[in-house]
Amino acid sequence: MFKDKNKIAGKIKNIKSEYVVISIILILAAYFLISGVLNKKSEDKTTNTFAEITDADSYCNYLEIKLKNCLESIDGVGKVNVTVTVNGEIEKVYATETLTTSGTQGEKVTENVVMVSGKPLVVKEIYPGIVGIVIVADGGSNSVIKAKIIDAVTTCVSVDYSQILILKRK
Repeated sequence: MFKDKNKIAGKIKNIKSEYVVISIILILAAYFLISGVLNKKSEDKTTNTFAEITDADSYCNYLEIKLKNCLESIDGVGKVNVTVTVNGEIEKVYATETLTTSGTQGEKVTENVVMVSGKPLVVKEIYPGIVGIVIVADGGSNSVIKAKIIDAVTTCVSVDYSQILILKRK
């Protein structure tokens, strides 16, 4: 009788330990899935691809993120906030086709926008000019760091140094 009880008790302990192990594995898997999804969402917010630029605000945002990432990697600059101001909006140039028809009243020339999948075909986008860039950085009071920041910004976005204002973070 005791042998049967010991066998049953042993099987129950084995079943309980199997459930505990399986439960731990499931909890860990769920944790890694959730943390991976959250990390991916936070990465998506900081990376702005050039294809997502649809207006002047998204263009400014793209430039601000690009400059922030660049400047924060420079030794001595520290944490950075960047604000970019542009003049105007993004101008799109569409592909056109010219049709010339001859008739009794002379030649008639018509120009139509080329459509692809129901959307006009964009051949060129002209981005607005940069008016100014304000950079607030931890190292903004150091003249050597300011020079590094100016060199980096003028190289990254091709602006004149007079369009850049660098301030120290409080």
